[in-house]
Amino acid sequence: MKYKVIGWRLLVKPKNLDEILQEEVPEFLKQSNFKVAVPAKMEKMVESATVEGTVVDVGPWAFKAYFRSVNGEQFECPVKTGDRVTYAKYAGSDWTDPDTDEKYTILNDEDIHCVLGD
Repeated sequence: MKYKVIGWRLLVKPKNLDEILQEEVPEFLKQSNFKVAVPAKMEKMVESATVEGTVVDVGPWAFKAYFRSVNGEQFECPVKTGDRVTYAKYAGSDWTDPDTDEKYTILNDEDIHCVLGD
């Protein structure tokens, strides 16, 4: 990726509604290339107050204000590239990569609610 976030920001690739719905499809339907179709009117009703996404890039100052070094110990950022995170639906700024038309969200570090485990 030729873009790099700066400061205390994170670049996150949000999950779209199709990806979320496909997770709920039974395995035997996935093997037959089954696809869930949702009418456009229902999309707004299905969306929740929080959004899940994958961290694409982490700014150099992200979380440093919250996790200060104690006794000279090395600082370790709690979020790294590739982590799945949740954040508020209206947090951050939406951004579309002009080269690929992929949608991203630029968040401040304080907007991350939690890191999801495997």
